[in-house]
Amino acid sequence: MNILQENQQIAATGKLLTTQEQAACEEIAQGEAPHSQRARALLILNQQGTPAQASEQTGLSETQVKYWLARFRKQGLPVLAGAKKRVEKSSAEPVVVKAAGPVSGEATKKVAKTKPQTKMEQEKTMKKEKKVASKEDIKKDKKSLQSIEKDAKKKAKKAAKKVAKKAALKIKKELKAVHKAEKDAKKAARKEEKKIKKAAKKEAKKQKTAVKKVEKKASKKIVKQVKKVKKAKKKAKKGGKSKK
Repeated sequence: MNILQENQQIAATGKLLTTQEQAACEEIAQGEAPHSQRARALLILNQQGTPAQASEQTGLSETQVKYWLARFRKQGLPVLAGAKKRVEKSSAEPVVVKAAGPVSGEATKKVAKTKPQTKMEQEKTMKKEKKVASKEDIKKDKKSLQSIEKDAKKKAKKAAKKVAKKAALKIKKELKAVHKAEKDAKKAARKEEKKIKKAAKKEAKKQKTAVKKVEKKASKKIVKQVKKVKKAKKKAKKGGKSKK
């Protein structure tokens, strides 16, 4: 029978223990107190006994029975695992534990007999159990804290990596913007230089045209004056001949 089938059987029968847990409790019940008392209490409760009946037959107080029942339901067999010892069956004197209600199969269970504890012994045992439970809780809290610290470090590392990546992307973006600005400035400078050259060329052409125009005008004037001088000379020469 596997664990799933055992759990289904427990749900169907209303029992507290699986077959494996029952066998383990029977083994621990043959050992030393107080672990044997706790195991027997679980066996009685498994037979549908009440906490009061378990208290009466094991020597534990009813409060102790309820306390260990709650811990067993929360953690399972590990609450008794530290006390598990193999013993010879013949070393324990059997006693009959009566079931509280109708149970399929055996109606009684043989477990080792233990002398009931006095109130002072019960208080002492309870204090000891609470101390052990407190140590276990501290150990768990320490483990939990270490786990939290580990997660926090992991998250911090991840966050730092994310921030660094974001900063790197920002710097890359800014450098890209600077390069673009430089490229645009060079392009604008080349455009302006081209514009100035074009304007200078245009002005030079304009000046050249103006000079040619002046030269042409001056040339025409000179030609006209030369013609005028020649005409005057010719006229003067012709007047001198007529006087003779």
